[in-house]
Amino acid sequence: MEEFNKIHVGMDYDEVCKIIGSDGELQSQSSNIKIYAWDGDGSIGANASITFINDKVESKAQSGLK
Repeated sequence: MEEFNKIHVGMDYDEVCKIIGSDGELQSQSSNIKIYAWDGDGSIGANASITFINDKVESKAQSGLK
């Protein structure tokens, strides 16, 4: 959750990976939109999902992170 809170709109993918410490798994892609997911610590299935538009963070969501 600490890493998740450091991620802000406008950051690029490399900045996000540096904060999290690993590459994300590409979940979906269409033209200029990419959605990546990372597994997280917390409850079973804990994860973070980040939407990039034109390679910049547009939105983020998490479930079960602690």
